[in-house]
Amino acid sequence: MMVGAALLFNVPSRAEADNKRSFTIKDSIEISYIISVARRTDISLQTEHPIGIPVKSADGKYFLLVTQRGVLPNNTLEGTIWLFNRQAIWDYASGRNTTKPLPRKLVTMAATSNTPVIYDVRWVDGSKKVAFLGKNGTPYQRLFVVDIETGSTEAVTKKDLYVTAYDMSGDTIVYTVLSQGLGFHFDTDLVVVSRLSMRLLNSGSNINHYTKNGD
Repeated sequence: MMVGAALLFNVPSRAEADNKRSFTIKDSIEISYIISVARRTDISLQTEHPIGIPVKSADGKYFLLVTQRGVLPNNTLEGTIWLFNRQAIWDYASGRNTTKPLPRKLVTMAATSNTPVIYDVRWVDGSKKVAFLGKNGTPYQRLFVVDIETGSTEAVTKKDLYVTAYDMSGDTIVYTVLSQGLGFHFDTDLVVVSRLSMRLLNSGSNINHYTKNGD
């Protein structure tokens, strides 16, 4: 964790350190810090920003860290998922390799929000993809999946749904969304992710079946 953090946040050079200035409120807002992205059941705790820990891949080859910072000109929070190669970091920390390994930026999202813009980050599909809840220029929190090999990010849920929780097993994704109206309630959607079909299970117990042909 300490090595990963050091690779994210460079130590200033002596010349930079000598050119001192006062630390401002703007600095405190725009400084990047590592956040916890573990899912919480108590929504009141989601405004807190505890120190994050690495999210390790199932195959042990990688881990993820998520940073967040404020962007004053846009009045937004910006979150970034960083991918680290564990072997490269171990070789550098143990002195086997003097080349400093750099983390890879998987995805960056920003939105005006009082809660983290990237949340509930998990490894899926073995260690090939990463799923997370994110806000990308909108107050709606959506479910995204990013391929670590290609870097492509796909939105799994609709842009006008606020996803509160999800789970994945193979090609099946179950998620809950927050519905607006008198007395907030939750709808549960079951999505079969395949080339053939998608099923949505709403709170009214109606099952809609979709295919690429619209059947």
